[in-house]
Amino acid sequence: MPKALEKERLFFQIYQSLEKELLEMTDYIHFSENNLDVYSVKLANFILRANVECESLLKELYKKTKHFNSLSEAKQSKALENSTYREVNAVYKLDKKKIYIASEIFYFQRILRTFHSFCV
Repeated sequence: MPKALEKERLFFQIYQSLEKELLEMTDYIHFSENNLDVYSVKLANFILRANVECESLLKELYKKTKHFNSLSEAKQSKALENSTYREVNAVYKLDKKKIYIASEIFYFQRILRTFHSFCV
């Protein structure tokens, strides 16, 4: 199996695991705009792990950009730490995307976040 396909499967398995865990949390937290200030250690841990996965995905996407592939090996390592989001955004226009939460068990009426704040 090609290495890229293995990575895609791994990312998807991790996504499915995170999704399952989030859905299990709905047994304890009513996900709605009225509860956006809810805090729990379990929820904070979940958010941190989801962010780590997002960062890993951004780095993989960055490795596929022309900019990254034009760098020397020495500069590639440093670039992964510094300009990942900016370069991925240039290709995928993430700052123009909006996140909509659509689920029968989540009760949000509006857009929660955009990727715009990452661009600053």
